Formats: sequence, C-alpha cells, structure tokens
Amino acid sequence: MKKLVLSFLMAGAVMSAQNKENSIGGYKSFLSSVNEYYHYNNGNMEDPYQIHRFFYNEDYSRIIKEETKQIIDNGKDYYVRYIDTFTYDSNNRISTVERKELYEGKFIPSNKEMYEYDQDGKVSVLLDYGWDEDERAYVLGRRYDFTYNDSKHPNKPSSIKWTDGKWGVLFHDDYTYDEAGNKLSVVREIDESRGGGFIRKKTYTYDSEGKLTNYLRYRYDERASEFIPDYKYDLTYDTNGNATSRITYLSYDGKNWVGNYKWLNMEYDMERLKKDVYSYEDKDVLIGESEGNNVIPSKNVCIGYDFYQHDSNLEEEWQYLNHTENNYDYDVIDVMATSEVGAKYQNIVLYPNPSKDYFSLKTSSTVKSVSVYDNSGKLVKTFSGNQDKYNVASLPKGIYLVSISTGDNQYSVKLLKD
Repeated sequence: MKKLVLSFLMAGAVMSAQNKENSIGGYKSFLSSVNEYYHYNNGNMEDPYQIHRFFYNEDYSRIIKEETKQIIDNGKDYYVRYIDTFTYDSNNRISTVERKELYEGKFIPSNKEMYEYDQDGKVSVLLDYGWDEDERAYVLGRRYDFTYNDSKHPNKPSSIKWTDGKWGVLFHDDYTYDEAGNKLSVVREIDESRGGGFIRKKTYTYDSEGKLTNYLRYRYDERASEFIPDYKYDLTYDTNGNATSRITYLSYDGKNWVGNYKWLNMEYDMERLKKDVYSYEDKDVLIGESEGNNVIPSKNVCIGYDFYQHDSNLEEEWQYLNHTENNYDYDVIDVMATSEVGAKYQNIVLYPNPSKDYFSLKTSSTVKSVSVYDNSGKLVKTFSGNQDKYNVASLPKGIYLVSISTGDNQYSVKLLKD
C-alpha cells in the first residue's frame, strides 16, 4: 500500500460525499458519523482494515488531529496505529503535521512535515523530517522548494527543487502548462552543483475538453543526447467525459509501441471525490486546488474495469483476464454536522435547517440542479435551477444529503428533515 501524506496546503481540504452503503469503490461513510471513514481491501465492503477519524476545533474550521485505527481479528477489534497532529499559523494555514506511531504499547514520534509560505500565501517550502531514535530528535529527510514564475498561472509551481537532508541538493522538476492551466510537461534535471544533466521527462496531451488523452514518459540517453520514450498510456472517453478505455504500453523498440495491458468497460461512481495532486515519487502533495475553505470540486472516479493483457507481439491480440475493482487510497469522506458547518467549506448556506416543508439556498453561484439523497444513498428528490424554495414536505423525517451543482462544481450539505 502506497503511503499517502495528508499534506493539506490550504485549510478546507476535507471533502464531503454522498453516503454509500453498498459500493465497490473501496470506502463506506455514515451520515451519523460526522468525521469518520473506512478503508477497505480491494473494494470488499465486508473487509475493512482501517478507520480514519478527524477531530476539529470548536468552530469546525480546522482539523486538529487525525487517528488511524487498524482493524484486526477479522473486524472484531481495532487499535489506534497512528496519530497525526496539525498546527496552524496566524493566517489559518497548516504549519506542521506531526505523526506518532504505536510501538510496543507507546506512541513514539515518526515523522513531521513543516510548511513555509510566500507573501502571496502559496507554499514556498515543504520540509519532511523523520524521527531518529538514536539522536532522539527529528532529522531532515527531504526539502522541497517551490518556485512560481508562470505569469499566466501564478498559483501553479513552475519549478520544484529537491534537497536531501544528507546528500544536499539533488535535482529539480520544471513544469509547463497550457492556456487552461493543464500540465503539459515535467522535466527533471540534476542540479548544477552535481554536474547537471537531464534525467527524465513527462508529457501530457489533452482533448478539446481538457481531458488527458495521452501520457508519455521519457528517459534521457546521454550517449544519444536525447530523450528516449519508455512508457505511455492512451485514454478514450464517452460523451459524459468518463474514460472508456486505457491502453498502457511498457515497451518501445525504437519504432513501435507494444501494448501490455488495457482497461475496458470502465465503471464510474459519479459521487466519488478524488484529490487533484502533484505527485512525487515518495509523496502526494496538494497544491492550491481549494480557495480558502471551499470544498474541492468532485470528480468522477473509475471504480471497476475489465482487465486485458497483451498476449503476443501483435497489438490486436488481447487476452481477457478478469473484472477488477479499484482500491483507492484514502478518499477522505466527511459528512458535515450542520449546514452552517457546510457553509464554512462551501460558501453555500442551506436554511432553515432543520427543515419541515422546504429549504432555501444562499450562494453567490448559479445553481444548475439540486439532488436530495436519503440515508441509504437513494435519490429521492431532484430540482432544476435556482428556486426560492425547494419543497421537501413529502419526505419522511430523517437525515438527508443535498447535492448542489453549480455547473463547474458539485457540493454537498447535510439536511435534517423534521
């Protein structure tokens, strides 16, 4: 299992989603549990192996602690394995995330992340420390320095420099973007203090809708003094914007690509949320994808696909293996306690709440549609466009989730029906 570092570089990176009692997507959340979510093995809803629980300050504006509980004895018991503690600066930005790990019955320091910001509020430095038991102190493992000099996309990093705590500056990654802000390329180059020279390059191609259609990775061949492609995948989409196939190529003979496997008949959960991250080899870091306390927009996530393997040198010949269910690492699910709490994250106010016959929405955005889901995740009401009042008089008393679409973004607010 790949480690996911919860690097929330802006407050409000916790997301809300529709309750799913029976999903193959790998998680399960409950409207009655305000800040707890489960992580399952390979989408098996009967086989949870971790529980993640968030603790907030009094006004629910900050995460102050996260507990990771490991489930044991076939789900009959659990123990707290990790405790992450968050601290903030005077501008309500995360300054440190410190993890302690259970070891021989005691929680001992494990690692710590520290964030520094520039005058515009963007992350300028990320320091990643590991605990040295012999020294009884934190020791710097990696340092990441962020540079922003793209005039068209000032909030996106143009370069990220890697420094090792022991070996010094290693290399830097340089980013380019298209007019829409989509990442076009990442070039990794050895630092000049170590002699310089390219290491690798990644390129990204998009369709007219801004969806990724091709990813291509190169290694740098010093003898030939050029980048040589060594890995790629191609994506196709349906009219709803969901990928319908992904073909991955792991071999290039200098002239032709050979397909090794592909996904077809991909299934989607329209309510899943996926973080938009810049990926490093050893961590995922969120870079400015939220505005203040706004919820990060939801994105459709593939939860299953038919898996084919390339079975010969002829690219047309594929062998069907099985239907695979995705197991997503740490899709954070948080159901807000009240609409006032939801408003903190979404700049959307639902009132009155609790509601008896109707509710109204106060927002600066244009509402395209509103959907109401019951506690089992069933769609029970739909509304189109902005309305003064949304009639829910026919619904029985209980807890509901109101999903609000503004066209570009999708938000969720909890509703208590009297």
